Formats: sequence, C-alpha cells, structure tokens
Amino acid sequence: KRAVKQRRRENARKYRAYLAEMQTRLADRVRKQHEFLLRLFPGIDGVWSIVNERRFVWERRPWDPDFMFLRVGLGTIPLAAPISFDLADDPLVTYERDLLHEADLVFERFKSLALAPVTIDTRRMGPIAVVGDQEVVRNWTRSALITAATHHAPDDLRIMAYFPHHTKEEWGWLKWVPHTRGSIEPLDDAHQSVALAVDKPDFEVLLS
Repeated sequence: KRAVKQRRRENARKYRAYLAEMQTRLADRVRKQHEFLLRLFPGIDGVWSIVNERRFVWERRPWDPDFMFLRVGLGTIPLAAPISFDLADDPLVTYERDLLHEADLVFERFKSLALAPVTIDTRRMGPIAVVGDQEVVRNWTRSALITAATHHAPDDLRIMAYFPHHTKEEWGWLKWVPHTRGSIEPLDDAHQSVALAVDKPDFEVLLS
C-alpha cells in the first residue's frame, strides 16, 4: 500500500509539472496571438499611433488576406492553435479526480481568446448597414472610415459620403482624407474635386 501511495504521489507530481509547462506554453501562444491581432487590427488609439509614427500606413493591398477586413469590436475568438481535452474511453483507465479537475481548468482557460479584435470581411458582404444609437453609430462609422483609410491606399479604396449640411462639423473632416479626393498630388489642381455631398442629387452624381 505504501508503494502504491508513493507511486501515485510521484505520478501526480509529474502530471502537475506537465500541466504547469502546458500553461506556460499556452500563455505564450495567447500573448503572441493578442500581439499579432492588435498589430493587424488596432483600436482607434492604435490607428492614431500608426498615423503619427507614419509606420504601416497603406500597407494592405488587394492580394493580402486581410484586405478590407474591419474591426467591429472586442470579443472571444478561437485560439489560433486549438487545444483539445480528450479523455480516452478506456475501462481500464482510472482518472485521478483532483488532477482531472486541474486539467479541465487549464483547458477552459486556454480554449479561446478573450478580449480579442473581432473582424468582418467587407469584401464578401456587399452593402452594410450600421444601426443603433445615433452617437454610437456615428462614432463607430467614423472609426471604421479612419481605420480603413489608414490601412488602405487611395489607389485601392475610394470613400464617398453624403451628409446633411447641418452635420458638416461631424463629417467635414473627410475632405482632408486622400481617399475622398480626385488626386492626392498637392499641385494637381485639375483633379482636386472631393467626393462629398451635402444633398442627395449631388450624391447621385458622385455614385454615377
């Protein structure tokens, strides 16, 4: 009996050491995936830093797999390298209840990635409507436009907008975005039109 107890204690020690090693490896995976996603899909503060530092601006091209992906918020997503917790259906195997519980805790902690950027592929979606509280919708839409203009060059992305005249203070900044202008060359006076409209007939002309 003493030998059996010693063997069980030794096996438990080894298995807990294995779980500790797995936690370290999985925590490193989680950290790297977070860093990778925040590099590709930063929040508006991260976009502001990109613009100020002039690094990674307009880096996405049509052949890139993340071209025209937009971040819609934060949420829980699958781990890039999924893990499994597979209990063999073997009648000859007896599981230690405490160790089984500890292993299950590790699995539950690392089976997904929390507070990660959630994105949509706008290339495959067609028209998109953003509905909800007016201020929230306006803020998110402005954030999406700024993010898209930061990551994509005017050669690949054009922005046109219609907004009522009384909201020009909220949307007038778009005239400074190169993606709304006929030309991004500062001396190209012949093509300095801006694709913004404050009435519907003008917007119909832009669309046509």
